[in-house]
Amino acid sequence: PDEISLAELAHEHGIVAPTGKPGTVVIFDCNMMHGSNGSITPFPRANAFLVYNAVSNALEAPFGVAKPRPEFIAARAATQTVQPVAGSLTEEAAA
Repeated sequence: PDEISLAELAHEHGIVAPTGKPGTVVIFDCNMMHGSNGSITPFPRANAFLVYNAVSNALEAPFGVAKPRPEFIAARAATQTVQPVAGSLTEEAAA
């Protein structure tokens, strides 16, 4: 968004800086307005962006670019839905 829109959002809703101990993970919806400053430490930091989509909302041919994203980023193959499981998540599954 442009600077004026960002200022309006900040004035209307405020700005919240999530904080936590080292190793803390912040999970939020990608449609939430967010920003990040450069890392001011000598240590690397990593971001992972995970997008979940309804199986009924399958990818189509790209409309904004000529070449689609690679399969490892945007899978187009038929997908099985995730099924719930019961039991401990820390024990190896029985064979």
